[in-house]
Amino acid sequence: NRGGRHNDNVAYYLPYRQEEVHVINQTYGGAFSHGRGTDDEFSIDFDMPEGNVVCAARGGTVIAVRTDSNRGGSTENFAEYANYVVIKHDDGTYGRYLHLRQNGALVKLGQVVQARQPIGLSGNTGWSQSPHLHFDVFVPVNGEHKRSISVRFITKMGIMPMLQEGMSY
Repeated sequence: NRGGRHNDNVAYYLPYRQEEVHVINQTYGGAFSHGRGTDDEFSIDFDMPEGNVVCAARGGTVIAVRTDSNRGGSTENFAEYANYVVIKHDDGTYGRYLHLRQNGALVKLGQVVQARQPIGLSGNTGWSQSPHLHFDVFVPVNGEHKRSISVRFITKMGIMPMLQEGMSY
């Protein structure tokens, strides 16, 4: 569904348990797969070991789940094999959690989730060089493309307008 308009007053929780800290492998406009002008420009990759609990960064309704893949690799050919959970927010935007482990979803299609609720287990499926969690917020443009959105995160240091590559949060 097109037509979402991000509520810029909303800040997102980090997509893992509050007591944890993870390094940012790639941030907005990252050279590996978040290049400027691409569908994934405003995406964040959190370094995360396989099996780590992934939590909803914002509440909403689960509108897509894939957990059947056990394939991953460092080239774009593997992109179609990523496991994921997608959550629709009340402003019509979507939160996407990619590279979950096989059978790693902890939620079901249509389930309403709250912010910080466990939704999956991290993995290394799809286009992935190492275990991590790819997170982005987007609005659909058409059946093939989306527009990712820059969002603010609630961290132990306060609300951050952008997470920095190589930093831990």
